[in-house]
Amino acid sequence: MKKFYLLILVSCIATALYAQAFYNITFNSGMFPAGWVPNDSRIFLSNTSASSGYTSSSTSPEASGGYNVLCQHCAPNGSTITLMVSGVISTVGRTNIRVGFGRRATAAWDRPVALDWSSDGANWNAVNSDVSSGATTIWDVVYFDLPGGAENVSNLRFRFTYTTTTNNNCTTPPNFRIDDFTVGSNFTLPVELRDFQARAIQRQALLQWSTASETNNHYFAVERSADGVGYEEIGRLSGAGTSRTIRNYDFWDNAPLTGANYYRLRQVDYDGQPAFSAVRRVEFHLNTPFRVFPSPAFVQIQLAWTASPPATDMDWGIYDTAGRCQRQGKCPAGSPGLEIPVHQLPPGIYLLRLTGDRQVWFHTFVKQ
Repeated sequence: MKKFYLLILVSCIATALYAQAFYNITFNSGMFPAGWVPNDSRIFLSNTSASSGYTSSSTSPEASGGYNVLCQHCAPNGSTITLMVSGVISTVGRTNIRVGFGRRATAAWDRPVALDWSSDGANWNAVNSDVSSGATTIWDVVYFDLPGGAENVSNLRFRFTYTTTTNNNCTTPPNFRIDDFTVGSNFTLPVELRDFQARAIQRQALLQWSTASETNNHYFAVERSADGVGYEEIGRLSGAGTSRTIRNYDFWDNAPLTGANYYRLRQVDYDGQPAFSAVRRVEFHLNTPFRVFPSPAFVQIQLAWTASPPATDMDWGIYDTAGRCQRQGKCPAGSPGLEIPVHQLPPGIYLLRLTGDRQVWFHTFVKQ
């Protein structure tokens, strides 16, 4: 199983697309390649600020890391902005057509970007009503499977379209970027991921996803990051192997990081080949009735209540950034505080978690 496909969200990195691709454009010439025409080159333009954040590997198509296409949300108000590619893509003799590309958006980008295809240039068919949905400031890759009408077409056309709703000048407007546009054929969908969501429930993160079908699926590894760049595995759920029915998966992160938490799924075949899902973000902010000091700590940390101590025992645990419990114990009911030795912990950032009487509290500290 070499591909990981989001059936509904269609936001993923799929394996082996590039190996079966028959059209791939990196935009690295610093200008639009043959066949690519914007209707407003001031707003839809070839961007010479290099792409970054995803790289070529066994789990993605070629990621050039160079120039890209940038579309801006700026004046004039109410304009339909279009970038079209035609005259350069033929699917004659090819079946199961798939299109994919890298994407990135600024946090302020709010314009739906439609992607359509046509076999004749007159009748257009929707591929997706908003390919910018789910895009973040970190590059990722999306793929879309086309219907049978896109097969055996001598001049397959694509167009990106959005409408402006502002009269702001094009100085530093919100923007959406596209890179490494690829068209391939003869694909199967061994893992059809119907949905992948992450949300905060009190002080825990619940990750939920479902698959429409699985083939040769060994397991899902849940990975977490504090910055959306470096990821660590925090847990695994076994896959169904081969299944043709809808299967639902739940995973709880019981010790999320304070602030931003970026989550993704790494799906692994029985042959060891990985593929990655889209990234989901959940944020947690502290509101605790106790202090933890000192931080940085060398020998021990102290917990001191800033309000009345709980009337029941509390369980405490110290977790590292991968969510692994390093120490645990109890804080007796009515105790004004607690001293916890940390001298054996490696240097790093840790989370102190208190649970009891249907309450869950967290506090971070640094061990030197």
